[in-house]
Amino acid sequence: MPGYRTATGVHYYEQDYTEVIKSLDPIAYWPMGERFGSTAYGAVNGFNGAITGATLGEPGIGDGLTSMLFDGANDFVNIGVAGLLALFDGALGSEGTVMIWAQVAIAGDWTDGATRSCFIVEESFGSNRISIVKANANNRLDWRYQAAGTTELVSRAETTTGWMHLAKTWSKSADELIAYFNGVQEGATQTGLGVWGDNVQAARMNIGATSTTPAEGWHGRLAHAVVFPRPLTPAEVQLAYRARPKAGSRRTYTSKVLSYNPTAYWPLDELTGSNAHDVTEHGHEGTYTGVTLDDAPGPDGRPTPLFDGANDFVNIFSAGLAAAFDSAEGSAAIWGKVFNVGVWTDSSWRHALNLETDGASWIYLARSDTDNRLQTFYTTSGAYQIGRHGGLSTTSWFHLAITWSVAADEVKHYYNGTLLETDTGLGTWAGALGNTTTTLGAHRTTPEAIWHGWLAHGAVWGRALSPTEIADLAVIP
Repeated sequence: MPGYRTATGVHYYEQDYTEVIKSLDPIAYWPMGERFGSTAYGAVNGFNGAITGATLGEPGIGDGLTSMLFDGANDFVNIGVAGLLALFDGALGSEGTVMIWAQVAIAGDWTDGATRSCFIVEESFGSNRISIVKANANNRLDWRYQAAGTTELVSRAETTTGWMHLAKTWSKSADELIAYFNGVQEGATQTGLGVWGDNVQAARMNIGATSTTPAEGWHGRLAHAVVFPRPLTPAEVQLAYRARPKAGSRRTYTSKVLSYNPTAYWPLDELTGSNAHDVTEHGHEGTYTGVTLDDAPGPDGRPTPLFDGANDFVNIFSAGLAAAFDSAEGSAAIWGKVFNVGVWTDSSWRHALNLETDGASWIYLARSDTDNRLQTFYTTSGAYQIGRHGGLSTTSWFHLAITWSVAADEVKHYYNGTLLETDTGLGTWAGALGNTTTTLGAHRTTPEAIWHGWLAHGAVWGRALSPTEIADLAVIP
């Protein structure tokens, strides 16, 4: 889907699968692309899942994100959070859609005689159930909707070891259950749906198992589990399947950044408006002042804003970001391009990314007032860790990054993915991020030390990325 835009017209994405799914307005969505941790982040509405046992960072469906591998015995993701449970106890049990990408681990899984669950929502007595499973009968998939003890079932004979897109829609008002395999309706539309109950159990709302005991565990990989509060149309289900990049298509840079699970990530690719959107699940939005949006192609060809060197900046402060920011372990990165070669010798500080408290502690990625030099800073209570890269006159895009780790007592400074130097002797960080000094394109919101040129893909992480990861982020797919 080259040139795909979201329904809001805000972002420009090229084959970014997560944004295609979001454009269909799900009520809950777990991309399942985590590489570490025990939380399966909800990409909409904050319905986070709890990961037990699954192996993270497995090969995904080809969209640039990873997937999770389930061992068939002990692994699952519990999605039984209160807000989502209440929705299933209400209208969502009678009108909705679920979909998930699934892949068995080995061909023998199809004939192992075990039921293996991709996705399930169920009440404790089993008279109300929404599920997609590999059946205990050989070589069979089952899509089941059970309400008040009345069961509607669609089955399919299957033996593939490739990725499968599995979806089902249900509607009590239309009296129909429809199953889909790889975007195409499977079997006949089922009718005669019962009346959905209101006793769904949190322990029986899972990806990769029937319950949290666990039972009926999936054996293989799962990705992109989604719940919608309405039955999608056949065309929408087809879109959710076909939006996956085909073999040979390129991974987007946005997908690459998101695969490293940033705390906040602002692509800065807006076409209109005043919001600089954080495209992670965390929603740490920024606000543009003065910039010219959609002024020039970025390093990946997407739109970027122009900063005029006098009045323009993005305020990325929010209470949520201030609370999430980790001053002891973290990373920050951004792409920059100067307006012309003269910017390198204008004797002015020009900040690309700024994270600062009351002045006692700060992180800068900036163009120095020394001619032809970039500098990156991690400064705490009188201890200065500074990376310097001089002799610059480029008018091309470049990538700046910094990582810090109090535990390892080191700050690493990078230019275009290359480690410039490692500093030690970190001081003590003081204070919280300030609401006027947490910015892109300027030192503060007054403003001062304003970037002159273009910026793109600003991001912050809650861990020190490795040199290999930073090198990867400095390469456009």
